[in-house]
Amino acid sequence: MIVIDDSTASRPRGRAFRRVADQWSEFADCSFAFGTEQYSLVTGPGSGSTHLMTATSLGGWHCYRLDPNGFHREQASGPFDGLQPSFERERGWLWEIIRNALIATLILGAVASLLMRFATKPVYEFGHARVRLASLWRRGLARGVDLGLVGLSSVPLEMVSLSWIDWPAWLEALNLQLDHPSLDHVRWLILAHVAWVLAIIALLGFVQGSTGVTPGKWLCGLRVLRTTLKPCGMARGMVREIVLFVDSSYLFCWPPGIVSIALTNRRQRLGDLVADTLVVESRSLR
Repeated sequence: MIVIDDSTASRPRGRAFRRVADQWSEFADCSFAFGTEQYSLVTGPGSGSTHLMTATSLGGWHCYRLDPNGFHREQASGPFDGLQPSFERERGWLWEIIRNALIATLILGAVASLLMRFATKPVYEFGHARVRLASLWRRGLARGVDLGLVGLSSVPLEMVSLSWIDWPAWLEALNLQLDHPSLDHVRWLILAHVAWVLAIIALLGFVQGSTGVTPGKWLCGLRVLRTTLKPCGMARGMVREIVLFVDSSYLFCWPPGIVSIALTNRRQRLGDLVADTLVVESRSLR
């Protein structure tokens, strides 16, 4: 016997019972897919051939085999099965835009590196102090390391989202413009991701302001200082990270920051100009 608990919940659970010595005892349980609302039990001849078919509200289906050891998921509908061609086209356009933005950023970076040889000086002096300014590629590598750490820090949240949300149902509801509980869950998930990323970036700004480095800058041998070559300070460090969203076109591509670094005498991106800071090679401070 199978009992479905909370059949109207977003993730219903099933419990299997068997009769032993005139008493029913539970021997297995299973959490079904998000949005499951239909169930069909198929029992073949002989023991050990019982299958439970379930279907979600938007047509996704799953097959579970039930034996004395419990539920075993055998088959499921693919994540993009049944999607209309319109969504496939939109997905293709999105990847094409991202690819073109990355290519354009790399080309612009190469051109900017050549311009920096003529428009900027590699050395900055203030009073009797003399430091070497960071190159565009080392700054880009340091930022890439920091963004990679931000991405890795959100892996636990990604794992929760993969197990909590029925993405096929969300894609179909989005494509067909239908109301479905998964739409609200994805909205909350996006907000949680944004809040998490902003919190990590704020932490990086705090560390940068107090020490002058982030993990990426530390690995690449770079340090953030004021134009007076004094420590950056927390307020200026936070300002640099906030204006980063303008420098990087909201982390999508980097033309504003690259052009600013290439064409300013002190190799400052927009965040540096606002915060009155610059990035130098740590070894030149010795």
